[in-house]
Amino acid sequence: MIKVCPVGSALRYTPFNRPSEIFSLMAGAPFNDLAARDMLQRQGIEFCNEAEADILISGTFKGLFQSLLKYGHRKRYLIWTLKPRFDTCFEAQRRYPLLPPIHVFNLYSNPFEDNTFFFPTFSDPTSQLLMPLRRFHDFDERSQGRRIVSLMNYQAGRRWRLPHGGRDLDLCNLRTEIAIAAHHQDRIDIHGSGWPKNIAIQGNSKGNKNWRNLKASILRDYHFNLCFENTNWPYYCSDKIWQAIQGGCLPIYYGEGNRIYDDFPTDSFIDYAKLGSPEALFWFLDEMLPSEFLARYNRCVEAHNRALEHHHSIDPTEPLLKKTLAKLQAIAVA
Repeated sequence: MIKVCPVGSALRYTPFNRPSEIFSLMAGAPFNDLAARDMLQRQGIEFCNEAEADILISGTFKGLFQSLLKYGHRKRYLIWTLKPRFDTCFEAQRRYPLLPPIHVFNLYSNPFEDNTFFFPTFSDPTSQLLMPLRRFHDFDERSQGRRIVSLMNYQAGRRWRLPHGGRDLDLCNLRTEIAIAAHHQDRIDIHGSGWPKNIAIQGNSKGNKNWRNLKASILRDYHFNLCFENTNWPYYCSDKIWQAIQGGCLPIYYGEGNRIYDDFPTDSFIDYAKLGSPEALFWFLDEMLPSEFLARYNRCVEAHNRALEHHHSIDPTEPLLKKTLAKLQAIAVA
């Protein structure tokens, strides 16, 4: 029996959610918290209070800090998060002078095996199967024509850089630069918070419980959605590209270095990595014929439907929970 206790914060929608904060199945949450906890308990993981625990778990180093000072080497510690910027350690442990080792299970531990973990689903497994577009009489029939829509907060500057292996994994700065360049040419509508004055047309509404429906209603007015991830890592594919397709938009995505082509064919989404500059992107959109939009979008629909069927044919959390269990067992005997 391995006794664990969640401490600190940043554990919502994880297997280690605090009991008082458990949501059995929130829209957009990758875990059914109760089922994940039950699976771990069946495998010998006992959830208990902080004093009795063998391993203390938090989503961030900050969340563990007070416990580290209180218990020191008397306990073991784990940072567990799937958020790319909650923890950016690329090693199996964090080590600091005088402190015990802090074990790490994060995005850079390669927890995913495909691009569908964060696929957005509802209760009905068939409700999101999309039909391909058969005809497209008027390419500009949507109210916003060839304009781009982006739903993201303003994130720019050195603090977002994430160097690793000779390259920058950050995509926040790049997507922000593209959005600003598009704004200067009046090609984009931006929804999000923190933007310089007069750039965003609406603040971020992610705190709204109806955010997913609101986002879908926004996307339906556009043909193109700038939907980069914030971090470029193999199989880190959030719900952004999937929601763009569900909203009828052709995604503008960054497709280099992240294995997205394991699930999408070439010439489906618009791959900014192949274009390389805002000017090249804008030219590409201006020159796109309705027939090309139709073909690309339908390839995205096919990828979406394959992902949906795969997502419902298996439990997408099972491989991740097995890796988590193995990590806890390794920490317990370390």
